[in-house]
Amino acid sequence: MPTEEPPDDISLTVTAAEGGAWAIVSVRGEIDVSTAGSLEEAVRTCLASSGRVIIDLSGVQFMDSTGLNVLIRAQSSSNDDPSEVLRLAGVPDRVSKLLRLTQLDSVFAVFPSVTAAEAAPLATD
Repeated sequence: MPTEEPPDDISLTVTAAEGGAWAIVSVRGEIDVSTAGSLEEAVRTCLASSGRVIIDLSGVQFMDSTGLNVLIRAQSSSNDDPSEVLRLAGVPDRVSKLLRLTQLDSVFAVFPSVTAAEAAPLATD
């Protein structure tokens, strides 16, 4: 059932939906030092309850290093294969460029859409 986290700042909305094989965390707005806490809390909660999270970044207009740190902490919170725990979907060009510049594009499993991320096989399949 979808739940919406009240944003710390009006410039970010984080919605979490659990119930399938993957929890989906959808993000809209700007991820920066004043808003990243909402994203981190939603991802942490979903990882604790579902064990697998897809972060839909298609609605993100801006992300700074604070947002990158949230993603890195989420991915490193498990001893499992990172692509089995956290997947990024719908990554906009600006965020994709940031991932490339920081060489994190080779660290995260990135998919064009939530549907593609859900459909990709797990290593155990």
